[in-house]
Amino acid sequence: MRSLRRLVVVAVTIVALTFLVPSVSAVEPVIVSMVGCAFDSEGTVTVPAGAEIDIVQGWGTRTLGQEVAFLQSVTTEATIDGNPIVGSFGAPFGWAATGWTVYWEYPTVAPAAGESAVVTVEWTLRFPVNDGLSGRYVGQLGALACTIVGDDA
Repeated sequence: MRSLRRLVVVAVTIVALTFLVPSVSAVEPVIVSMVGCAFDSEGTVTVPAGAEIDIVQGWGTRTLGQEVAFLQSVTTEATIDGNPIVGSFGAPFGWAATGWTVYWEYPTVAPAAGESAVVTVEWTLRFPVNDGLSGRYVGQLGALACTIVGDDA
């Protein structure tokens, strides 16, 4: 009987706490892919004004070891409107039998309606890296630029 009473007390407490804890908005940030913007969108993307955005750039390899070598070799120079920004790399993750990916990410807020911001990201490899997919890379990989426009729609 005691265990049933404890179970009821725990259940009532959980239900009560559910109504007392304030709700948190679970709005996902808008993802702005530097590669997608530069090549698929001709260098410009439009996002909701003032929305939370994550600026991302990824690197794919055949093996985890190649991904780790990339992370040990790469330096990132990134700017928004010419001002340096410091993003970070997440942990590499595998895609079944197809390989590994790691993303550099910088969370920020989209420009106001009608305003824009120019983002640049450039990776430089300090020593040669083979991705196992396209070949061997070293030095500057080329800067990507993306103009992010805030839209009130």
